[in-house]
Amino acid sequence: MALVSALCVGSLLAPVGPAGAVGNGVDPTVVVVREPVGGQPVSDWKLAGRASASGVQVAPQWVLTTRHAPGQVGGTFTNAYGTAKIDSVTSCAGTSCDLSLSHLAVALPAPAYPNLLDNGLPRGDSQLAGSVLAVGMGGGKLTAAWTTPSGGPTLSTMVNTPVAISGDSGGPVFYHRPGDTTGHLFGLMTYGSAGVLGGVPQFSADAKAFVTGVAGSAVRWTTFDQLGPRPTVPTAITDFTATATQTTVRMTWNPVPTATAYTAALINPSDPADRKLLRTNGTTATFTVVAGVRWAAFVLPENANGQAFVPAGMDSDGTTITYRYPRYVAAGPPPSPVRDVVVSSTQNGFRVNWVRGPGAVEDVNDTEIRLCPSSDIQCVTTVFRVSTQAAGLDFTVPGITYADRFTMALTDRNPSGSARQVAVPVTYLPQLPPAAIRSVSAKLTDTKITFSYDQRGDDPGSLVPLGLYRHHATPDVYRVTFVDLQGRKRTLPTVEPATQQTFDVVLATARLTPGRYDFTFTPYSWNWGEGKPTTLSVPVGTPGDYTVAAELPPTPVITSAFPLTWTQPAPTAGQAAVDSYILVESVSGQAYELPADARTFDVVSTHLQQSQQWSVIAANISRGQSLPTTAPYIDVPGD
Repeated sequence: MALVSALCVGSLLAPVGPAGAVGNGVDPTVVVVREPVGGQPVSDWKLAGRASASGVQVAPQWVLTTRHAPGQVGGTFTNAYGTAKIDSVTSCAGTSCDLSLSHLAVALPAPAYPNLLDNGLPRGDSQLAGSVLAVGMGGGKLTAAWTTPSGGPTLSTMVNTPVAISGDSGGPVFYHRPGDTTGHLFGLMTYGSAGVLGGVPQFSADAKAFVTGVAGSAVRWTTFDQLGPRPTVPTAITDFTATATQTTVRMTWNPVPTATAYTAALINPSDPADRKLLRTNGTTATFTVVAGVRWAAFVLPENANGQAFVPAGMDSDGTTITYRYPRYVAAGPPPSPVRDVVVSSTQNGFRVNWVRGPGAVEDVNDTEIRLCPSSDIQCVTTVFRVSTQAAGLDFTVPGITYADRFTMALTDRNPSGSARQVAVPVTYLPQLPPAAIRSVSAKLTDTKITFSYDQRGDDPGSLVPLGLYRHHATPDVYRVTFVDLQGRKRTLPTVEPATQQTFDVVLATARLTPGRYDFTFTPYSWNWGEGKPTTLSVPVGTPGDYTVAAELPPTPVITSAFPLTWTQPAPTAGQAAVDSYILVESVSGQAYELPADARTFDVVSTHLQQSQQWSVIAANISRGQSLPTTAPYIDVPGD
């Protein structure tokens, strides 16, 4: 095992030549290997040795290796008890059984051999106490290292995390109960993995059947439950209370009933060797730190079975291990109020984004979002509450319905205090999927088709609470397909209308021979789903311009700005009927919905500002809106 030249999980640990550096492993022939809780020497590492890669002696004349790196007939196996020739090799045929057994011509006189754990350890139990000793020949030299039953880190292994490397295949992995010098074999290193255990398949039913069928009673089996009552360690504490000043961080936590001591820890997320530790019998710890520097923070209780494991996940890019922590702290001043709050509706609630003030520290600042009745402009009476360390959040509001109004308050916090809250009015306005594209055009030549489209959808001013009409979302992309002359549906690259005003289809590249092709444009919104498709038929081989329009209401015609009146052209065969009219006043942003038979509107009754400009839109509830027709500015007499 070594920290360098680590392989990602999924890479078999084939043998390699000697390598120099050893990470968290030690040479057990030089350094005494001691069980971590009791401190007594252990000797099960002596059973490990070299076959072709690594292997382990499990009986006087039997060596267990992986199938992908087995021993060789005529070759030898060497461990601390000697060297013996291999006279036969049998490999498991099962797909879930990467094991092989080598038979030794003469027995190697080990004083004892390990029990094999049928079905292995409950590795998903994060409180399972004990230690795991992994031993292998990776890098050409016998190396041993301790890890946890889950493979996760401890304070002692974070800096040089044990890593299975090439040549460790077949290396044994022994489980030791707390204080127990006897190890129990529960698997072999098989794949490269940070923390080792991610690359150790446990002995399956197929594995047991194979070993028993070949070696018989020479190999002993047991189960985890037969080892005795399950030992546990406490869970790491991450729900502590953190407070801070400009230069200090204080952690306070609730006592754990079985704990005999606690170690509070601050770890530099970029360098686990840069750490601050405080062991105490109490429930508080204070650290002096530099303002604005982020620290991973946790508390590790301990009991008679050992210390809680570090609450961190591990990622590896093949050479470097990084840790993911659940909690961070920092010293410094209280936060500033958030700014630039942007709120939009989602399928079941709101999406809100904001910018934090200067000095905010990633993963440390926490923003509380509260919803209150719209009349509660100070947001005192909370009806919904959620918090996040991100500077944006999508959240569901139970029971929310169209046009519900709220006051939304955002309060940024850090361990030093809270910022002044920022309150904004919000209205829940879910949208329909996009309407059909208003028109699609194709310019056909002998070599290509150039498509263009009118992407004007519902008027932005109509995204307000209305009576019957619901606003259609703006599409994020167009999905374009066509049916070829053999009747097969084919897909073209997705079009982003915000950046692609036109796009070309080269006839030769798309293998379009003369004939009629139906191209279908389907608008799609990431938030609101798939809209109505539009199909344009293009006769390849007949150059020209071709267009299809969506079935939308005709645009009204304004006949007077003040009083505001209009007429409505009758829909043609390719147009939709009018279900209602939407009137938008551009200066104030106000909008009103009128019935389909309306032809006039009393602008004075709105009691808006004196200078006004009105647009009239004909709307069909299911298909969308006409283009707006806009009247000149008018001056409306005051009340």
